[in-house]
Amino acid sequence: NNKPKLRLANPCYAGSPVTIRQCVCPPGGIAVDQNTGSIYITYSRQNGAAGGGVGVARSDDLGLTWHTFDIPGTGSTGSAFDTEWNFQPVKVDSLGNVYVTWGEVTSGGSVQIRFAVSRDHGQTWSKPVGVSTSTATNVFPTIDLVGPGQVDIGYYGATKAGDPNEVNATWNVYLAKSTNALTGAATFSPALVAAGIHKGSIESSNESSDRSLLDLFQLAVDPLGKANIVYTAGQEGPPDPTTGFTTSDTHLFFVKEQ
Repeated sequence: NNKPKLRLANPCYAGSPVTIRQCVCPPGGIAVDQNTGSIYITYSRQNGAAGGGVGVARSDDLGLTWHTFDIPGTGSTGSAFDTEWNFQPVKVDSLGNVYVTWGEVTSGGSVQIRFAVSRDHGQTWSKPVGVSTSTATNVFPTIDLVGPGQVDIGYYGATKAGDPNEVNATWNVYLAKSTNALTGAATFSPALVAAGIHKGSIESSNESSDRSLLDLFQLAVDPLGKANIVYTAGQEGPPDPTTGFTTSDTHLFFVKEQ
């Protein structure tokens, strides 16, 4: 079978590689429960005609063995590529609750940022809810926690609908916050963080669209509970006349929640 697989090994404990899932495209984030040592890895799964979705793998023995769980209600269009959007970050709070966010294709071809939480170590999950409620298409979610049930999610969003790899749009940075993430019906309040950071498409896979943002985008919550975001902004330029390689004018920026 030549389908891609996610394989894990623990060389410190003589562990051999373990196939977590038959087809994994691509692997997502990783988080460790600081109280129990349990490891969580997220990934986008492909199920052929059954569609795609988001999966979570958990190890309770330092990576020697793994349990896999599917987040239900993902892969809504039936395509194997529904959730194949970088990235699917995961976080664990001080009480052991597990939080995941991801991008998912909608019926019109745009991408919505979604979210789900597990209160039993990944075995069962809340119904996925939309995060990017004020934008038409979105990409590259990043997540951190203020505390149990308090979630901050950052992402790139545009008000013009379409596949991020193809749509010619003006992109902004958004921060969506939830204070009721453990209720099973989390609500998010998106806010504009930085406007006009990129124009054109954003490549999220092996496409020929604009890769000038370089996938460098992350959110971290500080001890005061404020979001700190680092992101790239810029445009793809014309080919270099000597080498023929595409050029870009990309810069790194930092913004902090007040």
